[in-house]
Amino acid sequence: METQETPQEPQIKKTKKVVNTSFNQKHLDIANEIYRIINATFKTRQPDMSAWANEIRKLVEIDKIPINKILGVFKAANRDDFWSINIRSPKKLRKHWDRLYIMSLQTTGLNQKTDNRESLDYFKAKQW
Repeated sequence: METQETPQEPQIKKTKKVVNTSFNQKHLDIANEIYRIINATFKTRQPDMSAWANEIRKLVEIDKIPINKILGVFKAANRDDFWSINIRSPKKLRKHWDRLYIMSLQTTGLNQKTDNRESLDYFKAKQW
């Protein structure tokens, strides 16, 4: 008897993506403080703090955000009616960082520009 051999499909190896989770205590402290602030207004269940700390690490290492600015920008976002609802994790904070950083500068008054240019109002400056 002859046996028919069916061609075997090639085996595709699935590899797991290796995630760098080398956060340190500072990252974890910021993550805990963000959770404390959120939990003070909305009672939520405890998130995976290592994942939160890892997002803080990404803000610092990948996005090159100074670690001392992260909590300040989060607090500014938390004072805003719209952003306080939408920024509920470090992942969302990282996603919207640019907008939130600019907003935090405007709300703290650090973005106030002084206009030292000469007045362009010719009608007041000249006698016609």
